[in-house]
Amino acid sequence: MVPKSGTGRGGKNYAYYLCVKADKTKGIDCAEIYLPAEAMDNAVVEFLKILRLQPDVIEKVVGKANQATYSRLEQLQKDLDQVRERLKDLRTKTANLVDVLTDKGVSQLQVVKAKLEGLDHEEKELALEEKRLDQEMRAEKAQAGTAHHQIQSINLFGDLFRLNKNRPEKIKAILPRFVNFVVCHMADKQKGIGRLDIGLFGKPFVGGGNAEVWNQALQELAGHYNKAMGEPKKSKASVSSELAAPCGTDCRGFAGEEHMG
Repeated sequence: MVPKSGTGRGGKNYAYYLCVKADKTKGIDCAEIYLPAEAMDNAVVEFLKILRLQPDVIEKVVGKANQATYSRLEQLQKDLDQVRERLKDLRTKTANLVDVLTDKGVSQLQVVKAKLEGLDHEEKELALEEKRLDQEMRAEKAQAGTAHHQIQSINLFGDLFRLNKNRPEKIKAILPRFVNFVVCHMADKQKGIGRLDIGLFGKPFVGGGNAEVWNQALQELAGHYNKAMGEPKKSKASVSSELAAPCGTDCRGFAGEEHMG
């Protein structure tokens, strides 16, 4: 869904989310074409606040996610080993054919050439498969996270929320650093009853479209902590250098549920 804004009765502005797929198909693919932004944002924030108080839930979910990742890695490793074994056999056959050509001379040239071309084509396909499997394994390893890092990330959101609780626009700008996706399942739209499936990042990334907002928030948070602890105020450059590193791990995070209504 994409954020939109409109003007209601009395000229009052209101924000909402538009489901592009539902809009294009007139509600056939998805019945929820429009959803109020404030209610959605508040539900996501409330989910993060509650989750912060339940580290045991985070540990359990991250553990299950890692188990699934390790199972996929095990299967990918088996597939990769098989591909590499086949590549080894092909290269041995190619070397043997070259030896045959050396021994027999031009009399076997056409036969050997045809076989070499076939082996070369097969080798190229296997090399591409090897590269694909290797990339998949790297991606899976990057997703594997730890509950400790996820808890740190949720705690960081809690700190930023308290610091900006009277500035909803700042909170909304920071949310994409923590939330990977939100899927809404409405049971009763009139009563506002439904369920949100929320996927969280394992770390809030420093780079990206909201990098400036993100760095400002971290600098503000650092200044707030320094003031609270009675430390001397640091220069902007000093704070930026300390907070330039991302928090948490490179994992995709995990999905949770928030019940609305």
